[in-house]
Amino acid sequence: MAEPRIGLTRTELERHVRWLLRRPPDDPAKLAGFLTDLVVDVVDANNAAIAARLAADGDTRDGEAF
Repeated sequence: MAEPRIGLTRTELERHVRWLLRRPPDDPAKLAGFLTDLVVDVVDANNAAIAARLAADGDTRDGEAF
């Protein structure tokens, strides 16, 4: 039996990254900041998906129980 999906699937993560990469900076000096923002945005999107799944399951823990 497959594990229940929590968070974004690989395809959803890849789609989100492709969408964020649609306008990379022209200035190489801004690349590090751009990539940092990209990673933070992807993690935030995945965390939101995880929170939505846990809320749908009725899990109200704040993550401290792990």
